[in-house]
Amino acid sequence: MAAKSLNKHFSYFILLLALVLLGCVSIRSVSTTVPNSNAVPNEGLVGDVGPEADRRLRMQTWSAKDEGYSSSEERVSGVEKFRDFIKSRATALKNFAKNLNRQKATEDSVTELGGKAVESKRIDAALTQSVTNTRPELSEEAFLSTLTAQYGDEALTKLLEQAQRPGSSRLATMVKDVQLDHWVSQEKTADDIYNRLKLSVEDADFLEKPLLGTWIAFVEDKLKEDPYDFLLLKLAKHYEGDTLAKMLHAASTSDRTSAIAKNLEKAQLRSTRNTEDDVLKLLHLNVDEGLKFLKQPDLRTFISIVTSYRKTDPYEFLALKLTQIHGEAILANMLVKAKSDPRLRIYAEKIEAAQIKNWLATGKTEDDVLKILHLNPDEGLEFLKQPALQTFISYATKHDTVDLSEYLVLK
Repeated sequence: MAAKSLNKHFSYFILLLALVLLGCVSIRSVSTTVPNSNAVPNEGLVGDVGPEADRRLRMQTWSAKDEGYSSSEERVSGVEKFRDFIKSRATALKNFAKNLNRQKATEDSVTELGGKAVESKRIDAALTQSVTNTRPELSEEAFLSTLTAQYGDEALTKLLEQAQRPGSSRLATMVKDVQLDHWVSQEKTADDIYNRLKLSVEDADFLEKPLLGTWIAFVEDKLKEDPYDFLLLKLAKHYEGDTLAKMLHAASTSDRTSAIAKNLEKAQLRSTRNTEDDVLKLLHLNVDEGLKFLKQPDLRTFISIVTSYRKTDPYEFLALKLTQIHGEAILANMLVKAKSDPRLRIYAEKIEAAQIKNWLATGKTEDDVLKILHLNPDEGLEFLKQPALQTFISYATKHDTVDLSEYLVLK
């Protein structure tokens, strides 16, 4: 609005100036022709009659015409030069006004920001264009500075929140990037920005806060730190283990919070404070389910977590845990069945190897293992058909205290 008004008044000014100056030119034209008309004295025109007077009259008349012609050329040349001057000045003044408007564009754009203006995609796009086109060398910093100066953190917060939404505008994204870099330049810590954005794990909708995403982006992308370990420490101070695990599990099923919740669960699993039993519980794995337990997809996650962050062999832990619950005989036969399923074979074989290792460590004899596996060599052909026989052979081979063929014949 200010730019249009300025251009309108400027046009009126140029028109008025042109009329005044052209009027001056007309007056000058009249004043230059008058002396030429008076070049012939009155007495010559009235009193003198004869050849000499006639000659003087012709000479003076020609002189007047000649001077008039020369003056006319000068007037035309002067007017053209003046018009060129007016045009050049008009162009210069228009450019000046245009630059003036551009310098004001950032502040004018921010001035238009109201409660709804920040959220309007149409105005938002216009502001972005204004900011990026007026003063490219400092447009982002100038806009952010002006926005904060005039409206404080509230307007900035709205734009940062908008930047976390799907399909966020160019302006919101720009403001977010500039703000994150600004925090880095000020050497802000994760805790500084956590407090500045007024985040609190005590809020029921903490995981749904749009600014939580802004904070995570700052810590992860700019500080190159793990934001989830930080958040887990905050959460652990306010929620007990089981309560926190249930809360995160529920949040992981919601579209709005699933990404953050799952990353927090992974951080929780990595925590050195958790035992292997804690990890099983966090993954909702129930070893009481027997063969069904081996079919759970999260069993792979458990093995990966224990392998990466614990000193314990995950298969030895599972062998001991399953033995405590089901007993050696049931576990051994359960593993025999599991090995017949291609999906479970790899787990079953490794848990069985851990079980055999435990038998060797505890001094189990071949007779002990035959009883555990419910194998009876006296059954002849049926004995040889038993799937568990392969487990016994694996144990006897590793035990290597008797000749297996001779032992079976004697049995």
